[in-house]
Amino acid sequence: MHLQCFVEGLGATLSSVTGGSFALLRSSGGASLLLRSLTLRGSGAQGLLVSLPPGATRMPWLRLIAVNASQNAGCGIEIEDESDSAAGVGLLLNRGLFMANGAGLCVDERGAGMVWATVYFAQFTGNGGDGLELHESGPGGVVLTLVGSRLNANGFVDPEQPGDGLDVAELDAGELRAVVSGCNLDGNGDQGLVLDEAGDGWALALLVRLSARNNGGDGVAVAERDAGNLTSNLVVVLATGNGDDGAVLEEFGAGTYRGLIASSQATGNGGNGIDAAQEAPGIGTLLVSRTGVSGNGGEQLEVDGVALSLR
Repeated sequence: MHLQCFVEGLGATLSSVTGGSFALLRSSGGASLLLRSLTLRGSGAQGLLVSLPPGATRMPWLRLIAVNASQNAGCGIEIEDESDSAAGVGLLLNRGLFMANGAGLCVDERGAGMVWATVYFAQFTGNGGDGLELHESGPGGVVLTLVGSRLNANGFVDPEQPGDGLDVAELDAGELRAVVSGCNLDGNGDQGLVLDEAGDGWALALLVRLSARNNGGDGVAVAERDAGNLTSNLVVVLATGNGDDGAVLEEFGAGTYRGLIASSQATGNGGNGIDAAQEAPGIGTLLVSRTGVSGNGGEQLEVDGVALSLR
């Protein structure tokens, strides 16, 4: 039987008087957990720490409804599977504010399971590291749906390693699938959005109605680094005023790259406006339609190993 725990916060705030180096709330038994209407504030570590036990085989779900985390020295909420279990991680967040933490919400899955994350109408603002960070470094994939959220002004604590608004990394065999819609990713220390698939597997990114403005690095970066295919569709994406490229889309391994950029803008960036590359043997195609590209410090539209169609 798979255990489930429910905490009804009723709008309460759970805080640390001393700021001691411990999580305000911790779950370590592998049960699914539902939190509602609760604020976690002022820990010297994480606000909430969920640790999967070594023997876990079933994926626990962390369901957060109107949960806030602020002014915690570590991640506002952290879910970790550092024991290489086979369970994977499930996350469902519906409304929440993650502000002024060491990092906003962090998932670190190192075992054979997958990361399934669905986030609606959340804010990740002013965190020292990444706003929302999903890392899967074992033989599993990442599936992300992110809707109607703001990931702004994160990543300024360490100037040598600035953080991102959204950082998703799939670092071993497995696929990366991301749908990001109706979100702001503005003013972050490094990249607004980065999706990185680094093991054998494919990557699929659907980015719709986004702003990625005034970030220190790239506005939007999507990469597939090993054997596998990359598909990236950007529709109504505004990438302006970023320190590096507006949008960079790269297939480094042997595979196929297919891309669409429609009804978008890449203007006033420090690097290239749009940079699309098929670095290894394979087929690369990019269709750019009704998109404005101007005033960038590098090339307006740079393609390497990619057949470009303009409409």
